[in-house]
Amino acid sequence: MLVKRLWKFAGLWLIAYAACSLVVGAAKNLLLGPSQAIVHLLVLAAYFALWLVPPLKGNKWRTKTLPSACQLLKTVKADTPGCNCPTDQWA
Repeated sequence: MLVKRLWKFAGLWLIAYAACSLVVGAAKNLLLGPSQAIVHLLVLAAYFALWLVPPLKGNKWRTKTLPSACQLLKTVKADTPGCNCPTDQWA
């Protein structure tokens, strides 16, 4: 996320990881038995979501943060160098 300049999302992910870590620490100290296991399973699901969501949503986030000043000027059709085939064959 940092390489792609998604600073807000990187900050949110860092905060989410820190929150998960704090919840695990609190669960170890304050809870016992089945409630501790449930909290650990919920935190495991949160870690899994934090690991899985960026690869699935990253391109959408990136296209939303790209500057809107980029506009298509024109499309150019170019021949492939070294190709001796007719151009209408590929159309």
